[in-house]
Amino acid sequence: SQGACLKKNETTNILFVGNSKTYVHNIPDKVKKIAASNGYSINVSSITKGGYTLLELANESGSQISSSTYDCVIL
Repeated sequence: SQGACLKKNETTNILFVGNSKTYVHNIPDKVKKIAASNGYSINVSSITKGGYTLLELANESGSQISSSTYDCVIL
């Protein structure tokens, strides 16, 4: 749904987890620009590895994901 984890007048911290397609197409930056153009402030971080599946990324990065404070995690 639109703005499900976004709140106006607050900065939202979003983590993107994906493979090289997320990285090469610079999805986090594109989302940040779209959010800004709609009046939202977001910080983006990403965990991306080429050729990895979501299960492989979760197994390798799960502790990093759970130990950090993110308002949204996008897979």
